[in-house]
Amino acid sequence: MKHRKIINHLEGFIFENQGFRAQLCQDKESLRQVFKLRYKAYGNLEDTVVMDEQFELFYDGLDFQPNTRVHLIWYEDKPVASVRSCIWSDRYNWSPIESTKYCSSDIDAHMGIDSRLLESNRYVVDPDFKGRKSIYAQILLFKAHAIASLIEGCSHIITMVRPKHIPFYERMLGFEQISGMVPLADFDTEVTLLSAGREKSMEVALSKGMPPYTEEEVARYRALLTTEAY
Repeated sequence: MKHRKIINHLEGFIFENQGFRAQLCQDKESLRQVFKLRYKAYGNLEDTVVMDEQFELFYDGLDFQPNTRVHLIWYEDKPVASVRSCIWSDRYNWSPIESTKYCSSDIDAHMGIDSRLLESNRYVVDPDFKGRKSIYAQILLFKAHAIASLIEGCSHIITMVRPKHIPFYERMLGFEQISGMVPLADFDTEVTLLSAGREKSMEVALSKGMPPYTEEEVARYRALLTTEAY
């Protein structure tokens, strides 16, 4: 019952599709659920630096910046997937995101460093949540990106991923590789920067089963951003 109270909380609810619910995390409890989910997901990776082993949480400073949106997907009262939207924009005085730290020259060459961008990162799924429902939960994470990027006027969506994840982003979301391999400080690994024009990525995601967002859902999300977070 505790989880049901959280996902029905009007200040965080964004949309519902096929029994899944999406939440914009704006309070300590919902963020804690995300941080615990990240810890569980990243715990399967040998090269992960965990931020808080004592409480089994994974977070960083970007989670609390005004240009950050943390999303959580619920299914049957359980948190099953999460993603973070980090906005690169003059609206937030160009507050930093990971990609501009590591790949600013690539961004400038392909989109222009003064373009409004949405960076997708901290993309995790509960390792015990498998099958078609897991894929659908991941598609819904991108729907959250779709709404956030619309509201923020972002021209492109970008993400830094490990090489083995490139085919998923290319096939399911229409991304293209725009950088070489880059060492990532928080993880003992290398990543590459992917990018897609917002409209192109929406078209591809819709063709792969992402449910379209509605005007009501956009209005609900926009209204959440006027509330005081955290």
